[in-house]
Amino acid sequence: FTSDLNNRLHAKLFEIVAPPSIREAGCLMLMGSEGRGEQTVRTDQDNGLLLRHAVPQADLEVFRAAFSRALEAFGFPLCPGNIMVGNPVWSQPLDGFLGQLRSWVQAADGDAAMNLSIFADAVAVAGDANVLRQAKDALVARLQGETRLLAQVAKLIDLFPTSDVGVLGTVFATIGLRQNRIDLKREGTFPLVHGVRVLSLEHNTLAGSTSQRVQALVARGALDENFGKEITSALLIFMNLRLGAQIEAGRRGVINADSIVDAAAMTTVDRDMLRDALRIVRRFRELIRLRYNLGSV
Repeated sequence: FTSDLNNRLHAKLFEIVAPPSIREAGCLMLMGSEGRGEQTVRTDQDNGLLLRHAVPQADLEVFRAAFSRALEAFGFPLCPGNIMVGNPVWSQPLDGFLGQLRSWVQAADGDAAMNLSIFADAVAVAGDANVLRQAKDALVARLQGETRLLAQVAKLIDLFPTSDVGVLGTVFATIGLRQNRIDLKREGTFPLVHGVRVLSLEHNTLAGSTSQRVQALVARGALDENFGKEITSALLIFMNLRLGAQIEAGRRGVINADSIVDAAAMTTVDRDMLRDALRIVRRFRELIRLRYNLGSV
């Protein structure tokens, strides 16, 4: 529901702010949790613009500045990684962006893997959606047989390792946790979302949310049906717990803690669900490591 409202807001803002040349040739895309339709509360800006053909540079520069400024005024902070319309890398004609995709594929390094992962979640919310479709088709085609690059993308699943502190040894010892405070995004949501993303890149099942991607992977035989259901259930647990943490952080006015939960303060039921969900994360990480031979990357 939050994602739907934000999509409409971005589409309306595009209609108001974009000069005629950009409205005619452009495709506004959202990435991150907004692109996957999994957003629960307002986040920072993760957006881009692809153009069917070149437009006057003055129009493009005016739009870049005005669009990002308006979103910031609406309460969407600028993206710390500069993944937004204001960055020329993420707002350019299709031909130029296809060249950028080629360079990322050829580089096959960590930065390229991150950029390709970000783009994999893009969804069109205004303008000519066919422009984005062409770019995604080109991405999937270029990844065919690129085992080294897929391994680099897969390696990001360990970007946020499980921390090793705390007092929950008897509760969480079997899954490696030693702490009360757990970052649901880093230790739960991200590895599930990213693992499914890399499998989807390999099998061309990028459309939709993470749960929809899981269903498509199961249908193609790329993921065991029962394990697919467990992954989806674990993701829902993390998202529900995180929403509660976000509401509590907002109520208390706490900054940068909207995905942190204190396991010791949870009910027994919630703590048991969290424990089981983290076990699924551990199993999924191992599946991805084995599939993409990450020990040698």
